[in-house]
Amino acid sequence: MPKVRASRSEVKTTSLAAFASQLRAWRQRSGWTQVGLGTKMGYSASLISLGVTSSTILRWTQLGLLTIAAPDNRGFGLYQPGQPRPTRDQITTACRPPGTGDAITGGQLAARHGVSRSAVYKWHQLGLIDSLGTDGTGRNLYHPGQQAPSREQIRTARAARRHGAGKCQTPVPSSVPEGRTPPITIPGTGSSTRGAV
Repeated sequence: MPKVRASRSEVKTTSLAAFASQLRAWRQRSGWTQVGLGTKMGYSASLISLGVTSSTILRWTQLGLLTIAAPDNRGFGLYQPGQPRPTRDQITTACRPPGTGDAITGGQLAARHGVSRSAVYKWHQLGLIDSLGTDGTGRNLYHPGQQAPSREQIRTARAARRHGAGKCQTPVPSSVPEGRTPPITIPGTGSSTRGAV
């Protein structure tokens, strides 16, 4: 039977769930409520019930996914009890620029077109597809209906990039020995040795 490897997010989720379960069991064995544990740790019960770190709670609050009922006497936020934990999709959408909630990542675009992520990255570098912005992790976001460029468009863009768009490559006359630059002739002044080696 083939081994199945868990993704990082699955490992994090499983580890967090295991930690939350152990914390709950330890709290209950000690006879403490969530409020009691929160008081001893300096957190509100609603923070304890979410089972995440205080920095994660702060980030979710900054993203507008959790609301503060009022500050406590030390200036820290007191959260409404029973607030649901934000879903992965809610967090992802909140980290994106306005108007890009339905945008897809380069990996999702690659999967839609049956190409590698590096192909989508190259398309972007060549200016064949436009990004709508980046998400909170720096990934480019694309319109869900973004079409893949044709092979001819890719070939043309690569050639233009290779030869430097707008740069004129003047061929050296065959009478000039290899590795030598011919003298530059300036109209009306005769010959110049500028550029000659």
